[in-house]
Amino acid sequence: MWLDAADVIQSTKIATAGQDDLRLTEAMVEQATTARVVHLRMATDGMPVRQENSHPFVTDGIGLAHNGSIVPTALLRERLSPEVLAGVRGETDSELYLALVRQNVRRGQSLAEAVFDAVSWLRGVYPKASLNALILSPTEFVAVHASSFATPPFAEFAASGITEEEFPFEHMDAYYQLSYLRSASGAIAFSSTGINRNGWTVLPDESVSAVDLGTLELTTMRLDVTAVAP
Repeated sequence: MWLDAADVIQSTKIATAGQDDLRLTEAMVEQATTARVVHLRMATDGMPVRQENSHPFVTDGIGLAHNGSIVPTALLRERLSPEVLAGVRGETDSELYLALVRQNVRRGQSLAEAVFDAVSWLRGVYPKASLNALILSPTEFVAVHASSFATPPFAEFAASGITEEEFPFEHMDAYYQLSYLRSASGAIAFSSTGINRNGWTVLPDESVSAVDLGTLELTTMRLDVTAVAP
C-alpha cells in the first residue's frame, strides 16, 4: 500500500505467492510515493486464502499490515461497535485489529494515539499475541513492535514444506524483530527479518513508534506490560 499524489492510500492485494509476481514489483517501483508498505506473509493456519483476507487492509483512509495472530477473536469483536464492524469484509483477526484502530480514530484520536490505545488494550487481553504491525494514514506512519511473549509459528513453517535454508535471512531466530534506519535524506525505513539490517536500530520491545509524514519526526511510546503475565 502507498500514498498517491492526492495522499489517498492505494493498495495491491495478491492472494497467491507474491515474491515473484510482477504486479507486486510494479507496485513497488512504478508508483512514486512519500510512504509505502510492502508485506509478504504466509496465511494463518486454517484461514481461507482469498482476496478479502489478504494484507494490507485499507478502510476509512487507514491501512494496516499485521504479522501475528490474535485468537480467539470473540473478545475483540465484542469491543467493536456495530458501525465499525460493518466495515469488516473478511474473516481475519488482522482486519479486526484495524477496526479497533479505526474505532479509536473515529472517537477523535490521532493515528498514533489510536494505535497505542488499541495495542495497550490488546496486550492486556491477548498477552501471548504478536501485535507487530505497520499502519498508514495520509499524515502518519506507525510501527508496532509488540511480540515479547509470542512464539513464532514454527509448526506452520515446518508444515509449509519449505526448508530452514529457504526461509528469509534471520527468519528462524529473529522472526518478530523490527528495526528502523534513517537515511541521510531524513527518510525512515522499517523492516522485519529477510534483509541485511547491518546499521539498523532495533525498535524497543513492546513499543509503538510514529512518524509524522510532514516533518519525519519519529516518536516512540513504550507499552506498560508490568501487569501482563506471559
